Amino acid sequence: MSNSHWLRERGVGAGDRVVGYLPDSGHAVVAFLAAASIGAVWSVCGQDYGPGGAARS
Repeated sequence: MSNSHWLRERGVGAGDRVVGYLPDSGHAVVAFLAAASIGAVWSVCGQDYGPGGAARS
């Protein structure tokens, strides 16, 4: 199953927002490409922010 298929199964579509709490790695790139391939907006918050700071971003 592809990552974009996984997102679509969960109801993500064009114009929806997908956010990751990930380090700068290949996983973040894969998630970005999956979101972009279905027209979703991608945003990421690096793990150098603590959970409390990330939740307020």
